[in-house]
Amino acid sequence: MVLNRCMESLGKIHVVDWMQSTVLPVVCWSPPLLDDFAVYQELDFLNRQEIALQTHLNTREKIN
Repeated sequence: MVLNRCMESLGKIHVVDWMQSTVLPVVCWSPPLLDDFAVYQELDFLNRQEIALQTHLNTREKIN
């Protein structure tokens, strides 16, 4: 979802189809057909972690 937001910013419902059209399944060793429900669960988890992720990335960029 993070990569999608940076590259094409599609809605959650389209992320699975978008990912399948990229090299991500090969790079991330994910199965060719993902369960949409599992993907949505992971996207919801990332959404709940958004502030912590942004804070971490911001801190990391300040160090570099």
